[in-house]
Parts: sequence; C-alpha cells; structure tokens
Amino acid sequence: MIVRRRSFYATVALVVFVSGISAARSADLSVGVPPPVASWTGLYVGTHLGSGWGYDAWRSGSGALAPFTPFFGEASSDGTIGGAQIGYNKQIGRWVLGVEADASVADLQGIAECGNSVWICRTRTNALGTATARLGFTVDQFLLYGKGGFGWAREELATTPYPTFGNVNQFYGSATRLGWTAGLGLEYAFAPGLSAKIEYDYLHFGDKTTTLTDQFGNQSNVAVGSDAQLIKLGVNYHLGEGIPSFAVGAGPVFAAAPTGNRNWTGFYVGAHGGGGWGRTDWERADGLFNAFGDLMFAGTGVTGGMIFGGQAGYNWQFGRWVTGIEGEASWADFDSNAKCAVGTGLLSFNCHTRIDALGSVTGRLGTTYGNLLIYGKAGAAWAHEAHEAVTSLIDLPEFFPPDNRFKADDTRWGYTVGTGLEYGFSPAWSAKVEYGYTYFGSKTFTFTDQFGNASNVQLMQDLHTVKMGVNYKLGTDPVAGAYASIAPSKSYVKAPQIWSDWVIEAGARAVVSSGRKAQDFGDTPSLDYIQSRLTYTGMTNYAAEIFARLDHRNGMFVKGNFGLGNFVGGQMYDEDFPPSLTPYSNTVQQQRDGHLRYGGLDVGYNLIKGPGGELGPYVGYRSFYESGPTHDCVQIASYPACVPAIAPETSLAGLSETEIWRGVAVGLNTRVPLSDRWKLEIDAAYLPYVNFQGEDNHWLRPDINPGPEQGHGWGTQIEAIVSYAMTDRLSVGVGGRYMYLATSSAYTQTAGVPGIQPEKFYTERWGGFVQTSYRFGGDPRAATSAAPYDKAPAAPRDWTGIYFGGHLGGGSGYSDWADPYPWIGFGDRVRAGGAVAGAQVGINYQRGHAVFGLEAAGSWSQIEGTFTCFAGFPDPAAAAMDCGSRLDRIATFTGRVGYAADSTLYYVKAGAALGHTNFMLNADPVFNKLGLGFTGGILNSDTTAWGWTAGAGIEHALDAHWSVVGDYKYVDLGTTTVTFANAPAPLAAVQSETIKQRYHVMTLGVNYKFDWTSFAGRTAP
Repeated sequence: MIVRRRSFYATVALVVFVSGISAARSADLSVGVPPPVASWTGLYVGTHLGSGWGYDAWRSGSGALAPFTPFFGEASSDGTIGGAQIGYNKQIGRWVLGVEADASVADLQGIAECGNSVWICRTRTNALGTATARLGFTVDQFLLYGKGGFGWAREELATTPYPTFGNVNQFYGSATRLGWTAGLGLEYAFAPGLSAKIEYDYLHFGDKTTTLTDQFGNQSNVAVGSDAQLIKLGVNYHLGEGIPSFAVGAGPVFAAAPTGNRNWTGFYVGAHGGGGWGRTDWERADGLFNAFGDLMFAGTGVTGGMIFGGQAGYNWQFGRWVTGIEGEASWADFDSNAKCAVGTGLLSFNCHTRIDALGSVTGRLGTTYGNLLIYGKAGAAWAHEAHEAVTSLIDLPEFFPPDNRFKADDTRWGYTVGTGLEYGFSPAWSAKVEYGYTYFGSKTFTFTDQFGNASNVQLMQDLHTVKMGVNYKLGTDPVAGAYASIAPSKSYVKAPQIWSDWVIEAGARAVVSSGRKAQDFGDTPSLDYIQSRLTYTGMTNYAAEIFARLDHRNGMFVKGNFGLGNFVGGQMYDEDFPPSLTPYSNTVQQQRDGHLRYGGLDVGYNLIKGPGGELGPYVGYRSFYESGPTHDCVQIASYPACVPAIAPETSLAGLSETEIWRGVAVGLNTRVPLSDRWKLEIDAAYLPYVNFQGEDNHWLRPDINPGPEQGHGWGTQIEAIVSYAMTDRLSVGVGGRYMYLATSSAYTQTAGVPGIQPEKFYTERWGGFVQTSYRFGGDPRAATSAAPYDKAPAAPRDWTGIYFGGHLGGGSGYSDWADPYPWIGFGDRVRAGGAVAGAQVGINYQRGHAVFGLEAAGSWSQIEGTFTCFAGFPDPAAAAMDCGSRLDRIATFTGRVGYAADSTLYYVKAGAALGHTNFMLNADPVFNKLGLGFTGGILNSDTTAWGWTAGAGIEHALDAHWSVVGDYKYVDLGTTTVTFANAPAPLAAVQSETIKQRYHVMTLGVNYKFDWTSFAGRTAP
C-alpha cells in the first residue's frame, strides 16, 4: 500500500508538471489572427488529474461475519485521482465521433458502520478507468461532448471491530469491479496538437461479492455496492492530422513561441506562506504502550495547518529551459488526533501529533514563456515532530489510576515532489504559487512516559502543501530596463501574450471569517425525538486563498478558487436530552487547532458584454471541508458530567466534528466598471444538490471513533468585490462573502445500536478579504481586452422609467423566543440562514443626479434554523426543548432615493416588509421523559407578520435596457404572538409564545427597463 501511495502522488505531481509545460508550449497563438476552425480528426494521448467521490453500500456478510446482522452500512468516499488517456476522433462537419480509454491511480477512501453497528467497514479505491465512445459538437475551438461505455475499479475492503464488543478479528480483501460509465466534458484547442479539457464522469459498479480473510484464516463473503463521480482536468496532444490542420485563409495561424524575456540565471532569496493537509498513521507498537491496546493499536489522524517561511536558491537558464537548486525552511502548526491503543474496556489512548517546522532541499527543472516559468521540483524533505499519547481516562482516575503520558520528539526525513508557476514582474522581483507532496514514510519512534516506561511506536506521515511566495534576484537592478517594449530578447515585454483569445486574471486573498455549525442528532426513525445537539459558535478563521479567472473573446469564462486556513477560536456546546429521567446536560468546550479547506470551479457564458460591463450565468462545483477538536469541559446545566470542570489540556481532545460538502452550483456573475479604475464584481450561487460526508469523534470514548455520517442537502453563496486598478495589469481589492450549507436528509449510526439515527446538519460562514491580482493575455489590438482598465461610459444615464427583474442570493437572521422560565445563560435565540430568489418591479424618476423610485419585491426563501429553548424548565429531567423557524416567503414595498454617477446608481431604500414563517416546537423529548404519553410530535404554527425594511445598493446599467443590482436589506418583522395548538397542559406557559424576528438579506439582481433612452451622444450597445 505504501508503494502505491508513493507512486500515486509522484504521478500526480508529474501530471501537473507535464500539463503545465504543455500548456506553456501551447501559448503561441499569434496576435490579432481570426480564430481558427478546428479539425479534431486523429489520434491523441494525454494526462489528467482531479477529484473523486463515491458511495459504497455494504449489503451483507456471510461466514464468520454472518452472526452480525443486519449487516448494512453506507460510506461516502473521497480523494484524488491522476492518470492518462488515449483516443481517436473523426470529425464530420461540426460533429465529432470518437473512442477513448483512460486509466487513473486513485486514493478514494470511505468509512461506514456495518455488521449490526459493531464493525467499522472501510473501502479504498486505488485504481480505476473507462473505455468509452464519445459524441461531440464543435463551436470555434471548443468541443462539447458526451461519453458512455464501460468502467472498472480496483478496490480494497476491510472490516475492523469495535473492541469494546469483544471482537478481535480484522478482515481484509480486494476486488476488481466492472460497470458502466457516462460523462460530459468541454475541450478547448489552444495550439497545434494541443487541447485542454474539463470533464465529469459517473461510474456505476452495482453489487459485487468479495471474500475477506482475517488474521486467523477465517473467511467471510461480503456484498458491496459501489459507484463513483469524478471531476477531471486534462490535456491532450493530437498526433498526425488532428488539431495541426487548423487553417484560416492564407498564412500561419500559430507563430513560433518566443524565447523567454526574463533572464532567470542567478541567486535569489524569498519568502512564502500557505498551508496544507495530510495524514498520520499510528501503525504498530511494542512494550508497555502496546500492552494497553490489548486488542488493536492502529489509528489514523487527519492533519492540517499553516506554514510561513523563506527560501533561497540558484537558477541556470539554457534557452527556454531553467534548472536550479533550492532550500527552504518553514514554521508550521500542523496538528492531528487519532484514537490508538484501544483496549477491551473503556481504556484507550488519544494520540496527538504536532509538526512545528518543515524544510526541503530540491532540484528544479522548468521551461519559460515570456516572463513565466513553469517548473517541477523533487528532493529531500525534513520535519520536526512532537508526538504524545495520553490515556483517554486521564480525568477519571477512579477507573484508571494513574494516567500515562507517552511522548516522543524527533526530526524525520523523507522525499518531496511538486510543481509550480513563477512570474517575473521585473528583472529582480517574481511571485510564485506551488503545490508539493511530501512523504516521510514509516519510522519507529521511542516513546517514554513520566514513569520511565518505554515503547517503540511506528508512525507514517505524508503531507500536501500549497504555497504562495515572492522571490528577489540578487545583483539585479529592480527597475532598470523593466517593461521595455523593444529588443524583447534583452529586456521585458509589458505583458506577455500567453493566449491572445483569453484574458486571464489571477491573484491571492487573505481571508478573515467567522461562522457556526450545528448537528441535531435524532432517535430512530425520525428527528421528532432529539437525543443530542452539538452547536459550534464563534468559529473565527484566518485563511489564504488563490483564485483565477479566464475570459474568452466569445464570452465564455472559467473561474476557480482554492483556500485553506486555521480556526483560532470558538466554543462548542454539547447538549444531551437523555430518554430517561436523567437531567438535561449542556457542556461547554473550547475549540482550537481546527482546519478549513475549500474550493470551486465554474464555467459560464456572458450573455451581455460591453463597455457597460458583463453579466453571465454559470454552472459549477463546490467543495468545503472543516474540522477541529474541542478541549476542556464545563457543565452549565444539571447533569454531573464535567462536574467538577475538566481542566485545560494541551493535547487531550474531547470531541471533533469533521464535514466534507460537495455540490453542484448554478449562479450568476457580473463585473461592472464604476469609474476609470474602480470595478465591482458580484457573484451569487444556489447549490440545489450537495453531498454531505462527516465523522463524529468522541475522543474520550473508544466506541465513537469514528461515527460516520452520510446525507445530502443544499446551499447558497454570495460574494461582492470592489477592486482598484493600480496599473493596467495590477489591481487590489476588498470583498465579502456569505455561505450557508444544510442537509435535507442525513443520518448517522451509533456503535452497538442497530439501525440508523437521522440528523440535521448545517454550517454557516461569513467574512471579508483583501486581494491582489494580475492580468495576463488578451489581444493588445482589441480595445475590449487591452484597454488600461475597463472604462465606464462617460455620459450620465437617464434612469427614468418602469423596470422589472429577478434576484438571487442569501439571508441570515434570528428569532428570539420569550422564555417564561429562569434563563441559564443559553438558548432561546434560533439563528437561521439560507437562500432567497424572486422578482421585483419598480419605477424611477430622475432629476439631475437625483433618482427617486418605488419598488415591490417578492422572494421565495429558505432561511431556516433550530436551537434549544426553555432550558430552565422547572423539572430538570425535562428541561430544554427544540425550537425552530423557517422563513419561506418575503415581500417588501420600498421607496428608493439614489445618486446617479454616469451609468451607476447608488441608492438607499426603506419601507414595509411582509414575511411568512413556520415556527416549530418539538416537545416530544420532554413529555416522553415525564411519562405523560404525549405523542403530538412537532408542534407547528404558520404566521404572517408585517414589519419594516431598510437597505442600500448599487445598480449599474449594462446597456440600453439591462442593469445589474447588488442589494442589501435589513428586515424587521417585529414581535409576533404564535399559538401552538394542541399543546399539552404542562406547556401552558409557552403555548402562546411571543417571538421576535430579524433578518439580513443580500442579493444579486437583474433589471430590464422599458423605453430606456440611449447613452447621451452615442448609440447604446
């Protein structure tokens, strides 16, 4: 398995590097030449890499596993892929027929509870491929295609028991699966013989029975159903008569690529920052430490964190090729937790790893295009690590006195491979972005506890890192000869024309955000009975983000981002609503050492594009990961858990909740110039389907490590950015972002409890960022792509007239529930978030720069949330009920007053608001515990309330009729009396409840104006 892992990541790094070099070689489109018509006929070969996720269902087990029925368990797997493809195309008119075969190494892993919830079932797909037919249609240099055919995958299967149930058997097996596949892709021809693609594939393998064998030779046949979904980025090289047959009249379409303009030879020093993620496997041990884990030792911890440091190196340039050596060192704060050395009873160990320093010595090899260097690197890497293993019963000495703390501290070596892009902004200064994979292998550490007991422990460690950096070349005048327009072989061009058909903007952001998340855990078969709730608040995060956007001359655009960061604060409230007469429990724990990772990729088309700005819809993909352990423990209710409080521990974690959300996005994007140098971009997306995968770790309990979670849901995201052009290529900006994700159907499983338990999970995040970006490419002779900045129309716009339009966005707010019982300092405020979409109609009258208007707007909304109410209920055994709200419709009637500046209208608004809300009071847990036989389930009350609204926004005219609107509204629906019919007598104090509602709503809108006058002095586009 270790050899396969090494090969996989080395292959991925090689694929990225080769793809980058190929892309650079393709960047030789001549300037100002009309677009060619492609002939796709011919043989091609290529590479790809990407992300995958899948679904594995453990259906049944026989033989040694037969007694553990029902055996059913579900797992969501995820990971990365990289590989190669070969195919042949035949073009007939605009249609392209083809066949293709591809193969990928993969690392898709999933985990489930199975075997009557007393086993952990693991799947790992380490290779997969397809053999398909393709049918496509060409538009210009684009090929849109579908594909279908056969698929295969190589899987490893394993079952591991929960040791607390007395099992010691661990079963392993592997199988090759066959199935079918279907997919959709977009391919673009950059240059003679070269194209790049974005592709989605679905693979379905059905059920397959595989024989598993344990360490004693016992066998069991298990049936597992499996499918997978893949997102691939790839590059193809076309042989023979393929893409090289591009032709447009007389003369060559593609010119030879120029040699690099920057001289890379010389010493350099620099600094970098970024972060990463990876894994620590606690594989085996001997001595006293292993004696504690009398059934099993192995444990896996997911690590993550940030890095900052410096580098120094020397480059030698030979024509287009650059070779060099580099050394770097980084401060790091990578943390991971694992459950290891698990015994037969309550005893287990929490194993913690912290990497506080990283470094490498590597060789580099790259190729140049203009001032761009695309390189690969490989060499030796080191890390300083501190490890600690602490018994999970450290705070319960009556069960296990005394506590043992085994520690080890050492520096380890391994290898690293990576790839990167570096761009020279001047003869002295350059900036880079770089990905690296580092593998430290397995190493044996000597652990010693405070009593002098020693144990040898074998650990495996690997890391992925993403870094952004800046370099300064020594001995070079940082301004002499920079950006000269003559003698390119001796100096610089102002902006190298990588692709004349594309304008590329790329940059980096520093992000500060806060957020919350919650998990409502229900009893079988529904959420009517809430057993437990985890609520995370004040989750402050600092993140670094890279982003890029490519705009084609025909209106198509591709944009994406990737970010990672650390949580630096937050609290977690762990509530339990026991089904017996035990009191309500609410413990408070502090969150630290958490990690966040996210990214997205969108493809869209600007339906409107001109001097007034651009507007286009898109479809895309979103991924969001967050995880973090909690520490300490203080009880604020009546249950004796954490009484007295658990003192702060530097390494012993209490709980952690890890989630991965992946989904499809449909959205709208607009970019408009506010003046010569100022630009506004607004992006709003709705995520109609999101896959949810989670793990619940109770680090002080060996039987919930992990607790797998599965489900699906929806989400929304909206962001706005204002940027300022410092030069025709360099911009700086500030922005804000809001995101909400929620499950509509999800469940988990508890060890030893047959069946599944439903749950509701949501996460909400809001924050701001600063950014800097640089613009490449474009045809310097085309006014739309090479103007110093996108200039706003010079003449004022007449806003007088009637308009109508639509909007999309998100909202966040709360409802305060009046509490007649003593307040314990917690609960009674239900926070809600979600999506809005709707329409608006209005009329404007302009006089001079002043604009007066009236507007009516109506929105469907899905702004929802749940929280605890009435925690001070007189009977502590029945305290705390579940309250919820969902705002599903909003209407506003407002007056607007604005100031018109050229084609931009800045306005404020105020008026009346009307909202329809469903309120929910779940009293079943309370009265079931009291034995009152109440089976009313969830009490609901629908209420329509009037209130008021105030807000502000920016509206910008795109052309004679169309405009885009960025709008914010504060909506106050006042205090409403809500009646819960059929409430039992003990709820008399709250069956007529007063609830106060407040909301913030942010939208991106589009308006169409009737009989709009033209721009003064010219015809509207």
